Order: sequence, then C-alpha cells, then structure tokens
Amino acid sequence: MKLIDTDILIDHFHGHRAALDFIAQQLVAGETLAIVAILIPYERGRS
Repeated sequence: MKLIDTDILIDHFHGHRAALDFIAQQLVAGETLAIVAILIPYERGRS
C-alpha cells in the first residue's frame, strides 16, 4: 500500500494531469493506494 498526499504529488509532477496519470499507472499495476487530499478553501482578496 502506498500513501499519497495529493498536494505533494501535484507539486512533484508539476501539474494535475501528470499526477492523475501516475495514480492511474499505480492502480493498473495492482497497487493499493491510500490517497490523502487536504482541501483549503480559497478566499478572494487574500494572499
């Protein structure tokens, strides 16, 4: 089993599409994935 943090994965692969391709490759290879997604709300006007 692999633990995947989506934020780190997206940074590592420089984009969402490449990160999704990696996840798909792992699933096709029969790997079990535990995916962690931390969602932080975005507020306009804040930096």
